[in-house]
Amino acid sequence: EEDVFYAYGISADLISDCSKISKIKVASLNRIEDLGNKTTVEKAKILNVRYTVEGTLWKMGNMFQLSIELYDTKDARVVWSDRWQEKWENLSNIKNNISEALLKALDKTQINYSNQIDQFDPGAYEYYLKAKYVYTKRKTPEEKIIAIDLLEKALELDKDFYMINVMKANIAFEDGDLEKAIAIITNVLNESEKRGDNKNIMTCLNNFGYYYNNSFKYEKAIPYLNRCISLSSKLKDDYMLAMSSGNLSASLFQEKRIKEALTYIDKAIDIHGKYDKKPEFAAAIEMKGTIYEYKNDYDTALNYYFEANKIFIENENTWRVFNNFHRIGNIHKYIGSYKKALFYYKESYSIVTKLEQKNKICNLKYMIGEVYLKLEKHKEALDIFKESIKIQKELPRKKNQLKEISLLYLSYKRLGKEYNKNDVLTVIKETETIEFELNYSLYELLEDKSYLKTAYNQIQQKADAMDKELKDKFVNYPIPKQIIEEYNKIS
Repeated sequence: EEDVFYAYGISADLISDCSKISKIKVASLNRIEDLGNKTTVEKAKILNVRYTVEGTLWKMGNMFQLSIELYDTKDARVVWSDRWQEKWENLSNIKNNISEALLKALDKTQINYSNQIDQFDPGAYEYYLKAKYVYTKRKTPEEKIIAIDLLEKALELDKDFYMINVMKANIAFEDGDLEKAIAIITNVLNESEKRGDNKNIMTCLNNFGYYYNNSFKYEKAIPYLNRCISLSSKLKDDYMLAMSSGNLSASLFQEKRIKEALTYIDKAIDIHGKYDKKPEFAAAIEMKGTIYEYKNDYDTALNYYFEANKIFIENENTWRVFNNFHRIGNIHKYIGSYKKALFYYKESYSIVTKLEQKNKICNLKYMIGEVYLKLEKHKEALDIFKESIKIQKELPRKKNQLKEISLLYLSYKRLGKEYNKNDVLTVIKETETIEFELNYSLYELLEDKSYLKTAYNQIQQKADAMDKELKDKFVNYPIPKQIIEEYNKIS
């Protein structure tokens, strides 16, 4: 039991190595562990893979002994097997030996998956494996502290062991310390450039893009991702080219450079689709759906979301399934299919309650309540808004959101209950952007025609940017149509 981290860490590194080969699709370690005690053939069928690799690792004093076999479930035969025996000081060679031999057995040796063999201090590698195991399996804040301490001990033995610092940067970013994550990954990049370690240079550049994208600093992500794309194209590393292209598409989308965003997401989709990288392929398709949703081409967006979600469901990617049900619900609300919107919101809600994400639960309750308002089920809307408010009080949020308070008071108004308009006016002053749908709700709530006029102008501006077919469809969706008719009636 005390040595289980060796097998876990080497397995995780092996999966990481093989995942970076474009022609190989590899299931994640979490998915494999979740399968429990099923047979090899059952596991392969669930994971939708042809080959499985199984092995055993013994630690006997100062020696490691490893046996491993590659099994072809289609032909029901062992394709390759081998045994190694390594001294403790050669610990880092074990994973490299397996990766190299496995790729040869799969006849993928023509692919240059790494421009150098990683050599690390064995003691540092052991601390690193322990840290990764503790951090991945952590259940308490104390275990995270233990993992970080193990990484520091590893660095004391081998300051050039770049994976330690990459992990430290990722932990810092997960803790919300962007500045620290950037500082660490910058040092790793500088050292990698001195060594000419192209594989790690690409990893660092892509990490920069990921950190900045997820910190809403999209303009800072773009130059790093462009560098990563340029290097991965030069080295013919399709895996990293697809990943960085997908990340760059997200950056460009947020910067409203829509045409460029479509170009790069199509590049990512083409590569992932060619190599059957199903989860990554689905994520890229989902991103393309997001772009078409922004363009108000809801039918096309729905097609991409459904296609992506089918793959996410097959791969048991619960978080992505939740997210897609939410997106699909949003679109059905936009186009006036309120019963379908309610169905998909409730599907999303059933998932998020199991994930115990209170902020997401709170948000979904409001979305469900909004649909109840559209269906004129005002009592049901008010009840679910009150449930959401109760949860919201448990969250570290300092101020009300305009949409939430507007919908709550709109349900009060429709039920003939009193509410304070000044509460809404106060929040309006603190809100930078108000979309046309919310402006219309404010018109209904406050009976101020200026909000209706703004909503009408926003719709016209959106429609003018569309081609005729899409424009005709958009202005006839229930919400835009209702706004246009109401504006024409009072003008």
